Amino acid sequence: MSNLTILDLSEARWAIPAPPVSVAVVEAAAPNLFYGGTGSDGFRPLSQRLGERDLMPHKQWRMQATSYYLYVANPLAHRIVELTKDFCVGEGVTFKAKDPEVQKVIDDFRNFPDNSLDLNLENYVREFSIFGEQLWVCYPNPISGAVTLGYVDPAWIDAVEYGTLEGLPGIAVAMPITVILKSRAGEKEGRRLQVVRRDDDPYSPNFGRLAGECFYFSINKARAASRGISDLFALSDWIDGYDKMLFALMTQMDSLSRFIWDVTLTGMTGEQVSEWLKNNSTAPRPNSIRAHNEKEVWQSVAPDIQGADKSEGARLVKNLSLGGAGFPEHWFADGGTTNRATALEQGEPTLKMLTSRQRLLKYMLTSLLDYVIDAAITAGTLPEEIDRTFTVTMPELSPRDAAKAATAVASLAESMGKFQEAGVVDLSTVAMVLATSLTQIGVDVDAASMLEAAANETNPAAVNRAALTIGSVLYALLAGQQGSVLDNETIVQAITPALKKLGIEPNVAQILARAKKEADERALDFYRLNPPPRDSYVPPPNQIPDRKGGVAQP
Repeated sequence: MSNLTILDLSEARWAIPAPPVSVAVVEAAAPNLFYGGTGSDGFRPLSQRLGERDLMPHKQWRMQATSYYLYVANPLAHRIVELTKDFCVGEGVTFKAKDPEVQKVIDDFRNFPDNSLDLNLENYVREFSIFGEQLWVCYPNPISGAVTLGYVDPAWIDAVEYGTLEGLPGIAVAMPITVILKSRAGEKEGRRLQVVRRDDDPYSPNFGRLAGECFYFSINKARAASRGISDLFALSDWIDGYDKMLFALMTQMDSLSRFIWDVTLTGMTGEQVSEWLKNNSTAPRPNSIRAHNEKEVWQSVAPDIQGADKSEGARLVKNLSLGGAGFPEHWFADGGTTNRATALEQGEPTLKMLTSRQRLLKYMLTSLLDYVIDAAITAGTLPEEIDRTFTVTMPELSPRDAAKAATAVASLAESMGKFQEAGVVDLSTVAMVLATSLTQIGVDVDAASMLEAAANETNPAAVNRAALTIGSVLYALLAGQQGSVLDNETIVQAITPALKKLGIEPNVAQILARAKKEADERALDFYRLNPPPRDSYVPPPNQIPDRKGGVAQP
């Protein structure tokens, strides 16, 4: 054992390279919001209800809670939501059906006390903006088919299941098919509501009609996401920062308005100063009298914070929030840097954004009324072959733009009428152009329907205008004839096509005789009102025609 050498390898292990360790780098400023975002490590929930574009459940709940808090407590967020609601449905929505029976079903649904659509529609639109989703539950009466509409707060939604396409099962997202509610006390699982969609089962009694228990609508989400996101979610940090800036500015302004009394007591000891403070602990009241000698000097002292002007910084943060919401700053009591011309131009993107939201709301209401009509047909209240056509008219976003568009349509109609008369375009082209123009001002018309109505009805105004035009042309032609410029055959060739457009087969001889008679009467009137001089030639009395077509008597 004395020859045994023991080696100390404690320091040699540091020379052995450590095995590589994989470290995921996560950006500190990017929170882990989504299941497919950074930090998910590839794990997915067992239920498979959430996709890579969905917010985590606790963040979905927090998003809605934060957005509702901002709407209630922050004036800027509150106004953003209210402006969207006011422009989209503030003046009310009208529903007009072609068939009176369908109109009665719609009116009964709209005015049913439990539905009160006119009263609740603003609430639906407001909360659609706040929470980013809407869940309407439908209860059709099996006897009458009358539908009662219920509302479920998004806080009760646990998950939304979507269907997938056959080509890519489990990947390609189709439409929402089921909304799963959170379980209540005593329930093992939450209730599953089937989303309304068209029944495509040929063996079903509701084949071809809308069937289901609820409507689910969402906004501000990816196509592959299952839940909607609030309009205020992207703005929440900036709106909150703006609120804090204004609160700090308010606190600073409050501090600047405060002051203290600094009193100099010449020659007094510390004990005398303390005794003086006991006797003068209260500051003088306004308009009071104060007396002292030259050893006592009073002076007000205000804080000198030397803070920079924060108004421009606050305006910058506010405009960032408003820009994200799609609204110009002069809509929010800050029009000092805007004139009328720039204000009109700045409002154009906002109107486009509100038009997009209004189109979505119109689709939601149209789908709901289609379901109401289908429920009435299923119950036998309406016959299957009834004309179920109806229109949903949303408020005009800008009356000024509507007036300009109406003027443009009127000018276009006049121009197209002239083009048609000149043979440049046909009637079907005119109908198509006018239908497209009317759609721009919110009037839904169909070119084929316009042509059918024009074929079935005779427009007296159009006939009168055409007759006046033909009369003017004929008068000019006759004048040319009297000047030996045109002959009768030319007149016939010119006037006949115009008359045939009105469906009139002209009797050319009768027209020319009538025109010649009127020309003679005008010549007689002119002759009697403008008699020739005495030394000029006067035709014999038997050659002067009278008004009745005979010969004037001397």
